[in-house]
Amino acid sequence: MDNIVLSLEVLVIGLSVVMLTLCFLYLVLLCFGKAVARVTSCHSAEDGEAPQVGLSIEEEAGPDEIIAVITAAVSAFLGRSPLSFSLVSVKPQTGAAGSAWITAGRKNLLNKSRELALLRRGRKI
Repeated sequence: MDNIVLSLEVLVIGLSVVMLTLCFLYLVLLCFGKAVARVTSCHSAEDGEAPQVGLSIEEEAGPDEIIAVITAAVSAFLGRSPLSFSLVSVKPQTGAAGSAWITAGRKNLLNKSRELALLRRGRKI
């Protein structure tokens, strides 16, 4: 009988320590998240207004739908209204993004994930 009482005491103390530690870690991560969000904020501290963002749109960049999507993405990222900034130009990125090595690596990753999905379903490749 003494062993059962001792076992239950150890169980309760152990669970309490684990839960308190997890709560403490959660609070630490929450504080770090708020600190990082405050540091990476786009708002200026002097006048309280957000800085104006200037992006440009070239006429041969594409249809109006692409421009609208880019505007919506920038607006969502900045957390502001699309009317609070203006797009100046949108240019496709050249260089590493079009590399043949990167494209081959992406294709390889997609093929491997497809093979893994088929193996998980029990099908042969």
